[in-house]
Amino acid sequence: MWWIAPAVIAAIAVIALFLPVKLRIWASDEIFAEWRVLFFRKMLYPAPPKKKKKGAKKKKEQPEKAKKPKETTAENVVSMIRSVTKALSTLWDKLRRRVKIKLIRLTVVIATDEAAKAALIYGAAANACDALLDALRRYLKFTEKDGAVSVSVDFSKEKTEFDFDIELSLSLMGMISVLLPALNKYLNSNKK
Repeated sequence: MWWIAPAVIAAIAVIALFLPVKLRIWASDEIFAEWRVLFFRKMLYPAPPKKKKKGAKKKKEQPEKAKKPKETTAENVVSMIRSVTKALSTLWDKLRRRVKIKLIRLTVVIATDEAAKAALIYGAAANACDALLDALRRYLKFTEKDGAVSVSVDFSKEKTEFDFDIELSLSLMGMISVLLPALNKYLNSNKK
């Protein structure tokens, strides 16, 4: 009977590894961002106002000690750039396979003071939007809701409007499987 408590803890840990962590970014007039895990939500941008603590004391500023700058040679810079690019390429390769991107809404209303100019911009925007969505579908785990994309022109307005809502999802296990190989590649390339 002693094994029930460790088994329950292990089961909860395994389930937590596969729960999706979602980052939702949307904009209409302002940009907003929040992350969600199950029913827990945290607003990331704009950050919620911080509460001031009563009786907070100001810290005295201490003068910083002068540190000797490390000598940078061209060889050190090149090796650092090489190791960072290897780590970033590994990170990108893993991320594009693990992160799920869901387009909830993308609305673009083209408007200018001249009708001919608005029509030309509308044609370019519609083609660019189609090309971007095609590339996202081809190279990433990308889905969209039915009717999520709308590019239109409004000749009665003078200002273009842009509105989007997108959700990125990655499990904790996915984060670990993305970060560990990139960190390993960075550390191994620094040893050489």
